[in-house]
Amino acid sequence: MLLPLACEWAAAQEQRILATGEALSDTMLGDARVVGVAIPEKVRLLYVPEIPSPMIRRYALPLWKRNFFRRSPAV
Repeated sequence: MLLPLACEWAAAQEQRILATGEALSDTMLGDARVVGVAIPEKVRLLYVPEIPSPMIRRYALPLWKRNFFRRSPAV
């Protein structure tokens, strides 16, 4: 459920990621080819310590309030 939200955030950051992100390593390039990435040389990675809190407040907090993330009691 949160992956699409993280992808939405990443899409909004696309230009910054393309400008400052790291290219894939040789191993990652090989993996990307194996799984069918058409032009893996264009892929860039930007490591961030966390997804900014506006995303958390906007998406995760409402889910938390609805008990989405809480464990169900042991049976």
